[in-house]
Amino acid sequence: MEQEFLHFVAEIMGKESDEISMETTYGEEPAWDSVVMLTLVMELEEKYGIAIRVESLDKIRQLKDLYRIVSDSMD
Repeated sequence: MEQEFLHFVAEIMGKESDEISMETTYGEEPAWDSVVMLTLVMELEEKYGIAIRVESLDKIRQLKDLYRIVSDSMD
């Protein structure tokens, strides 16, 4: 699921899958700004049928943090 997640996120960011990783950091990657963050949340919620709590967004520093939130929400 991790590779599928990265591919999906890369598409939203307008990047190739090999241009990002789980260590891609919010604010350091120019393609990942606040607008893209909101888009990611909405698209991930729709794709995986989950709800991401607004409070959890403060904990996201890297894509692995967002991935963890998504995978935990699917359990």
